[in-house]
Amino acid sequence: MDTEKITIGLLGLLEITQDGEPISVHPSKKTRALLAYLAATGKPHTREHLCDLLWDGPVDPRAELRWSLSKLRNILNNKTTKRIIGDHHSVWLEPVHTEIDLLTVQNLIASSPEKTSTDDLRTAAKLFRGEFLEGLTLSGCYRFDIWCTSQREYIRKLRDEILSTLIKRFASEPETALHYARERLAINPYSEESYIDLIRLLGETGNTHEAMEQYERCKKMLIDEIGTRPSQELESVRKNLPHSDSAVAKKSKVIERQRYLISSPYSLTGRENEQAIIQNFIDNRQTESSPNILLFSGEPGIGKSRMLDEFAAKIYKMGGDVLTGRTFDIEVVRPYGAWIDALRMIPHDLIAPGIRKDLAPLLPELSKETSPVEKRNRIFDAVVSLLNSIAGTANPLAIILDDIHWFDEASAALLHYIVRNIKESEILFACSARQAEL
Repeated sequence: MDTEKITIGLLGLLEITQDGEPISVHPSKKTRALLAYLAATGKPHTREHLCDLLWDGPVDPRAELRWSLSKLRNILNNKTTKRIIGDHHSVWLEPVHTEIDLLTVQNLIASSPEKTSTDDLRTAAKLFRGEFLEGLTLSGCYRFDIWCTSQREYIRKLRDEILSTLIKRFASEPETALHYARERLAINPYSEESYIDLIRLLGETGNTHEAMEQYERCKKMLIDEIGTRPSQELESVRKNLPHSDSAVAKKSKVIERQRYLISSPYSLTGRENEQAIIQNFIDNRQTESSPNILLFSGEPGIGKSRMLDEFAAKIYKMGGDVLTGRTFDIEVVRPYGAWIDALRMIPHDLIAPGIRKDLAPLLPELSKETSPVEKRNRIFDAVVSLLNSIAGTANPLAIILDDIHWFDEASAALLHYIVRNIKESEILFACSARQAEL
């Protein structure tokens, strides 16, 4: 490695890049944790402290530390630039020709988001790729895990404040503010305040149907997960939503266009191979032998959700429709959770009366009379019938399911059944999963 500038990314999956190209980091979790700790703290640490932090056990801690430092020096040091520096007593990371995303954000924000310029806030928001050191856990290193947990809480709060401030700054530009409102809700799906901002902005941008869907989702979350009722502010935002023009909505038998949650307001650069696979998957959808499901798998933080965003963007660009659902680890006991979220994006006037009773176990708002939940075949047939009825003849319907490694058994069975029974329809699936947990 020469003296070219490198970037150490901590706000997401730990990564090192040089001129935009990734540099392999040693797979040892403790070596990665050591690098992250030195980069995030930005100061010297005694060897004794680092040993206690990561190697408090029966092995020789100092020997383990020396081994990890040697691996980091091979990556970050060269003849002209020394970044990993140590003496007999201390070790530190010298950021020579080095940018660390967390420290950049902290320098941009200075005292508080409210006192930071809008341009700096937008730059800071763009640097977040996910949770701090996403996926990096050391269950046996209690001191490191305590530090990492506190950092994650601090950084999550800082990111929330940055996005909240940007939403206020762009109050007169609701389309721009809407992007930040979606991002804020994505990182804090149990915040009523985040829902309120999103619902209000959806109303201001004419997305009344989605605003009502988000209201219902928030209401259910508050009752089922938190055990409280919607606040007066949430109810007030709902009442102030503009009425949608039902006559216009019924002009075409297609799903009302939803503004899909794009992880970044900027175009995707790189990932040419993945983009080519997505495009080929879409272009060959009518080929009899082609699959109708695309799976992005891998470790947390590698960009699986971002590729789903790109898939959705391509579908929208060609005039197709997108239904989206996501599974959360905390909701694994909620049957059909992702499917319920996806199906609720379909306007009720597109759902045939004859199948509403069978769909009611998933969408109780459709009918007071329901079929027995245990008769899954009737539910499954009703879902297939619904999807076939709304799939276009020329433009595809895409169903995007994120984090399916947390699927409950019923959700997995429904996905399997649908994929087997809609082969002649213009319906495509794209899913993401962590391979190790699938």
